[in-house]
Amino acid sequence: MARSSQHVANRPKSLTVNEAIVKLLDVSELVRKRGDFKATETKRVKGAFRHLNATATDEDPPRQQHYVKFLQRLKDIAGAAMVALSAAGLGQAAVYSMTDRVRTELPFKILERRSDLQNAVIESLATKYGSSTEPCPGQLVHVTGHISSSVGKCS
Repeated sequence: MARSSQHVANRPKSLTVNEAIVKLLDVSELVRKRGDFKATETKRVKGAFRHLNATATDEDPPRQQHYVKFLQRLKDIAGAAMVALSAAGLGQAAVYSMTDRVRTELPFKILERRSDLQNAVIESLATKYGSSTEPCPGQLVHVTGHISSSVGKCS
């Protein structure tokens, strides 16, 4: 298989708004029953909050730019708990593979369904991970009026 077609084959299927909501409802229920995120979900959530705490640049890969814009919009519209849930349940690859229309409409649909999606476990975990994450290494960060950068990669 050619490299380009292999890359496309590995890309997640583009979700519709309704498919994304169904996936988020499922993850929300599992997290509520489990009382925590799985290790891979925790990694996604921590990474999402690091991205939100960093200053995005035009040099960031398009995949990351789409994801950060989606997370920022979602946080503004529906709150940090829904950012945590979306990071755990969807992840960067799924958000990047969405059409612009889905990425734009999904935060509003999440807001409409927030009472079904949100639970005490997710709220608690969003507070925990949202307040304990440092910005992504390698991205510009505003620190008391100064701009500094670090080295490394964010996962």
